[in-house]
Amino acid sequence: ITVIRVPAESVEKYKTAAGWQDYTNKIQAS
Repeated sequence: ITVIRVPAESVEKYKTAAGWQDYTNKIQAS
């Protein structure tokens, strides 16, 4: 997985959510 697209308003929530921290550099707004 190179990019994880999430709703723009949720980017920060994903980056701080348990289990998602390993992927913060891949999370982008869709």
